[in-house]
Amino acid sequence: MAISIWQQILSRGQQTLAVWQQHAPGFALRNLTLASHTADVTALAPAGQAAEDAQEGVDNAREDRDATLAAVSGMNTRLPRKMDGELLPDDPFHADLEDIRRVSSVSGPATLERGQKVVALWKKVNARNAAASPVIPAVTVGGVTLATFTAQVESLPVKTQAVEDQEAALRDVRGTLRALAARTDQNNKRWYAGWQGEFPAGTPEGDALSQITTSGGGHGGGNPPVG
Repeated sequence: MAISIWQQILSRGQQTLAVWQQHAPGFALRNLTLASHTADVTALAPAGQAAEDAQEGVDNAREDRDATLAAVSGMNTRLPRKMDGELLPDDPFHADLEDIRRVSSVSGPATLERGQKVVALWKKVNARNAAASPVIPAVTVGGVTLATFTAQVESLPVKTQAVEDQEAALRDVRGTLRALAARTDQNNKRWYAGWQGEFPAGTPEGDALSQITTSGGGHGGGNPPVG
């Protein structure tokens, strides 16, 4: 599995902190200190975990919404077909069937609209059946009742909103991670350049840069860009 860019930046940051702490903890570059860089490097892993958790939340919300969409979409077809058999040729409810069929379940909003029309017709048929003498049983489709289907239709807006909310949360935590990784990446490079200038090769401090792994596998100042 490929290592995420933020994980590469974290690894280099940890190497940087080890050298910095061991050889010259008092070394600083303007606002870049060992303490400030330690705080950023330490925060990277929790920020990365937050992004993973948020993605899981999005995946779960989408799965829940899509399962309900599939159930509603299926009944949007099955109930009208059953009504074709239930209704006599001259039944006025055929107009309701035609109204349902004018809405194609090709999107989430269309599936909801058609589902609401199916619920409305189903209610009318059940009410007429209950008022008949003798009473005609309520319509079910494959064991699914009107109450069950109504609950599924009514839950669609809630589940769709849950997906939007989870996606918004994911964008926020990814933005936080991206900003933190970018700052840490930049400071990794600043520190490397400044350390090279302060401690020349041949000194213990300068030679310690060999412990820093850079993006190309050598010991230059580069790091992968933050995506």
